[in-house]
Amino acid sequence: WNEEEDFEISLNYSLDCMGETIDCHFPRGKAGQALGALRAIKYMKMEKSIPSVKEINALPQMTDTSRLFGMELMSMATYSAFFAGKPTLMLMLLTRRIQWSFQ
Repeated sequence: WNEEEDFEISLNYSLDCMGETIDCHFPRGKAGQALGALRAIKYMKMEKSIPSVKEINALPQMTDTSRLFGMELMSMATYSAFFAGKPTLMLMLLTRRIQWSFQ
């Protein structure tokens, strides 16, 4: 039994589900993930991308069921990415979850 392989399978399943159900795609290869992670870091460094605490508290609660489902899938995929040893993909998933929370 190989735990890392199981997490890899779980991660791929989550990524497939996100792509098919909510049209949210992430790269599978290391080069694409590295580029995506760099873009995510660059986006999060932009001042306008990070709202103030007051702005965050004023945001309405997320009610879109497809977005809520997507957030749950990304949450599961984030854990799987961590345990599968894919830090760049984990960073991309976390960044996307933060972006969705602020929208």
